Amino acid sequence: MGEANKKLFSKIVLIFFLLMIVVGFSVPTFLFGNNGNTPPPGTEPRLCQSDADCYLLCDDKPVSILCTQNLCHQNTCDQFSYYEFKEQPTTFSLEVLVNTEKINLGRREPPRTLFIKVNNDTIQMFSSQMTLNQVLEKLVLSLDNQCLSVGSLSYCTTADHFLSLSINSNESFAFDRYVPQENDRIILSYLPRNPIS
Repeated sequence: MGEANKKLFSKIVLIFFLLMIVVGFSVPTFLFGNNGNTPPPGTEPRLCQSDADCYLLCDDKPVSILCTQNLCHQNTCDQFSYYEFKEQPTTFSLEVLVNTEKINLGRREPPRTLFIKVNNDTIQMFSSQMTLNQVLEKLVLSLDNQCLSVGSLSYCTTADHFLSLSINSNESFAFDRYVPQENDRIILSYLPRNPIS
């Protein structure tokens, strides 16, 4: 009789666990509904190569989304966008010098970039919150407080050379964190410490 009680008990426990599973999946659906329009809380980031890869269609209107570090900054229409596209750009001057040789920024602008436009040294930035490093990223350049990377070449601070950032004729140490303002004149230089005269 003890063996029969063990089998009956195991059947009851199994049925109880199956009921718990069914209730666990069914009750939230009944309470909160199953709204197909709501994305899951952990929406996967979208990979991108340019801003054109990131646009969204919200309320039947295309919305430009910033692509930065090969990820779309916004993935759904109801996410907050810190880098909202502005029709009226912030215009500023940007010069990048490596050993006194000026880099032609006009040739570096990728064709599918929506958030900046380049005309020689004049940059039009279509989001008021983009940092200098995000602008440089669009030009296939990158910057931190120690190195300037131009394509595959890196120019780093050494005993012989240093990085300098001048904003409106004032030295700045903000480097990659600086947010360009209207009519700024920004000069980013990699120079020898003791230039030969």
